[in-house]
Amino acid sequence: MQEAADTSGLEITAEELWTLFCAEYGYRGGLGRWSVEHGADGDRLFVVFDVDGVEVSGEAVATGPVEAMTHVLASKGVDVDVLSLTQHSQKSGSDSAAITLAECRVGDRTVWGMGSHQSVTASAIRAVYRAVSTS
Repeated sequence: MQEAADTSGLEITAEELWTLFCAEYGYRGGLGRWSVEHGADGDRLFVVFDVDGVEVSGEAVATGPVEAMTHVLASKGVDVDVLSLTQHSQKSGSDSAAITLAECRVGDRTVWGMGSHQSVTASAIRAVYRAVSTS
């Protein structure tokens, strides 16, 4: 973002800053279908996603869908620790999309991802997937 400001020589507007932020950290696709079932033993997540152009699927049970996503990724050889997860609404109102920022450790790197969706769960899953995709 600093590079964009330095290159243009102008002050960056809020809209331009948001566009740059989304381009750098925002979810870019790659998740196929997924579902979460809530049960007595925890949340069961089934997910299909893209790894280097190959469709991969997996499922896991954990205390929540984000933890289940980390278990699915680990089963595919990607060890990820979610260091922090922050959610807020994009605007006021009950129809607002949720924005999730995920700070994750993948190997020895700390990476960030952002997800946005009407569902807070989908937003979180997208944020973690985006973070892992940047590693």
